[in-house]
Amino acid sequence: MTVIDDEEWEDEDLKEFTMFVEKFEKSWKPIKKKLELINLGIKQNKKELKISTLITIKEKDGLVSML
Repeated sequence: MTVIDDEEWEDEDLKEFTMFVEKFEKSWKPIKKKLELINLGIKQNKKELKISTLITIKEKDGLVSML
């Protein structure tokens, strides 16, 4: 990494640095997971569980049967 004194910054350098920072910030945003609501109880006595929609059907069925 190169260190540049304040007086050595030119407009093009600032633009490039700004673009780099913006790109870096975008790349580190967390992934928004979609959740599915599953009722493990009955209609009158709900026992709701939220699980990710990113898992496979086999994994989902395994979780539900385990609980």
